[in-house]
Amino acid sequence: MQSMKGAVIAGKNKTEIRDNCPLPEKIAPTGALIRPEIWSPCTSDAHLCATGCESLPYLVGKAVGHEMCGVITKVGSDVHDFQAGDRVIVCSVMPIWRSLEAQDGHAKNRQDNMYCGIDFPDRGGSFVEEYYIRDADMNLAHIPEGVTLEQAVMVPDMMCTAFEGVRRHGSGGLSQ
Repeated sequence: MQSMKGAVIAGKNKTEIRDNCPLPEKIAPTGALIRPEIWSPCTSDAHLCATGCESLPYLVGKAVGHEMCGVITKVGSDVHDFQAGDRVIVCSVMPIWRSLEAQDGHAKNRQDNMYCGIDFPDRGGSFVEEYYIRDADMNLAHIPEGVTLEQAVMVPDMMCTAFEGVRRHGSGGLSQ
């Protein structure tokens, strides 16, 4: 396993830049490596830091972050919609879109999340030098020409959260 630098939660109200964040030597055929160009800390990152990952202790020492845009540096042999050099938005939460649960409308029930992937369990978040994602075609989006990185980084979590709130409000409330 290769190592790289990343921002990690080292304890309560303590973050550090460490050089031991893991990077897989081999990516999945559907995977990609992305060099981050912009990150946006989320309130969940701030909460995890403030509590020292009290609710998720296995995250101590792992890279944080899930709102990021970057440039693809490498793609697996089965990636069809992306190539090295593409500017992309990385999804903040990565359902396994090819699963039966997702195809049945329950994508949230089966996720390859940022902190523990299926084929790379020590992945961690996106505040690293190079971020690995297992299924590029299902979890990346091209950044259109004319869209700045500052605009694009609003999409992976903040815009999706807003859409979910509007959807729930329109269907009768947030308790559903």
